Amino acid sequence: MEQKDMKKQYWSELLTGALVLGLLYAVQLVLSYVFKDGGPKVISWLLSVYGFAAIAWALFHYGKRASKLELYRTKGFSYGAAFGFSMLILIISGVLVGVAQWILQNVIDPEYYAQMYRRSMELIIQTTPSLSDKQIEAMKTGQEITRSIWGMIGASMMTMILLGGLIALITSAVIKRPANPFAEDRDTTPQQPDTTDTL
Repeated sequence: MEQKDMKKQYWSELLTGALVLGLLYAVQLVLSYVFKDGGPKVISWLLSVYGFAAIAWALFHYGKRASKLELYRTKGFSYGAAFGFSMLILIISGVLVGVAQWILQNVIDPEYYAQMYRRSMELIIQTTPSLSDKQIEAMKTGQEITRSIWGMIGASMMTMILLGGLIALITSAVIKRPANPFAEDRDTTPQQPDTTDTL
């Protein structure tokens, strides 16, 4: 198999994993919004567990698939390669999560999320009276930036990196695979000519 074909396989697994993880995490955002007005506390706990479980499953499942690609058949799938693969999945999936979050906050129910921003700012100001006016204005500016689609995507990417990075440290140790120099490409093995005399 040519190198470019092996790279295509790699990116196919990577993008598929990122898409699936992004969609799974977007489901969590929607469910959190659905139960925003309250409900059993166990629901919030289950949604948190669901988010971590979705990340762990995606990193393990697609990382395991990547480790079996032709690209890593002989050189192995090192811890660094596994961790890098996982981080790329997290970063790309963060784009999808950011878009989903932006739609919720700016299209579906902007008034609800605007109230959330105001309440969070009021709570921060009340609990930390030592904040200066400049610091408060900087925080308000930061919140306004995250309300834009690009700011939301950036914030979501950072969130996925922070949440998933710790999980990736563990899953990468599980899915790594040592090199196997004896697993030569079957297509490159020379065929011995038939020297049997024919009568």
